[in-house]
Amino acid sequence: MREHFKKEKKDIYYSVNSKNFSEKSSEILCRQLKNAGFSDELSEGIRLVPIMSKKTVVTHYGSKIECSLGNFVIQAKDKAVINHFLKYGIGSRKSAGFGFAELISDGLEV
Repeated sequence: MREHFKKEKKDIYYSVNSKNFSEKSSEILCRQLKNAGFSDELSEGIRLVPIMSKKTVVTHYGSKIECSLGNFVIQAKDKAVINHFLKYGIGSRKSAGFGFAELISDGLEV
């Protein structure tokens, strides 16, 4: 997850090891949903819960980027939100290959 500060021309990356990962990932995903045209109601309350996840560091165009690998649970108010992230990716730098998501389970099994 990346938080971009336009004025300062600075990026801060958050991984599952960051103490505020849960809060920042929710903020960033909510903003991405709003930018994609989702209503405030559907955008609010999105959560990304790490399950069997770890931090890694990747060199991208000479910069070290803190990333997360593993399984996550996406908690959202509507399946359309989850489908959006499955189709377009999660987080930042998606056009560079980051943020790939794959559905393992839809959580409806009994």
